[in-house]
Amino acid sequence: AEEIRNFHSNIIINNDGTILVQENIEYDFGKALRHGIYRDIPYKYNYGHKNYNTKLEVEDVTDLNGSPYIYEVTKSGGWANIRIGDPDRKITGVHNYIIEYQVKGTIAFFEDHDELYWNLTGDEWRIPILSSGANVSFDEEIKDGIIAACYTGPSGATNQNCNYEIKKTDVEFKSLQTLYGGEGLTIVVGLPKGIIEEPSSLSKFIWFIS
Repeated sequence: AEEIRNFHSNIIINNDGTILVQENIEYDFGKALRHGIYRDIPYKYNYGHKNYNTKLEVEDVTDLNGSPYIYEVTKSGGWANIRIGDPDRKITGVHNYIIEYQVKGTIAFFEDHDELYWNLTGDEWRIPILSSGANVSFDEEIKDGIIAACYTGPSGATNQNCNYEIKKTDVEFKSLQTLYGGEGLTIVVGLPKGIIEEPSSLSKFIWFIS
């Protein structure tokens, strides 16, 4: 049976509010013959009673050795769909997919803190994810005021079958359960005000309508 052995993300939160994401998906096709995988990432979503229309740009898709995969990105209905694989070649067994992309406009700005709310794995997979986690790092050392949370299960679930460890330069997340079809790992990192540059109301408006 097909499964994801490990899904790990390295995320950098830049001071300008952009995030850089590197996903390492260790996918086991078992004996199935496939061209590759699909990765669906939402770029439009609602959080904290606000709608977010982010700018998501895929920069690279490679294997563990840095060799590029053939991939195609299509955006529709608020989702970026990344189709990875050679349409003229089928594969089987275990393969690693390193997906790198940048997202602008995903930081939520509140009165007392700023926050990254991120559905790490997505909950569109129809196969189990045996292990999942993330490392979230920052442009600079933050002495105190970092908050974190994580959630496991279907979209909107409040189960917290996961661990996190807060350090001065990063936060480590780890799911404590297998994620089955329709389930995901969502992470939250809150930072003190003033570290991330908040866009002006005008630039927010231009961003939203563009």
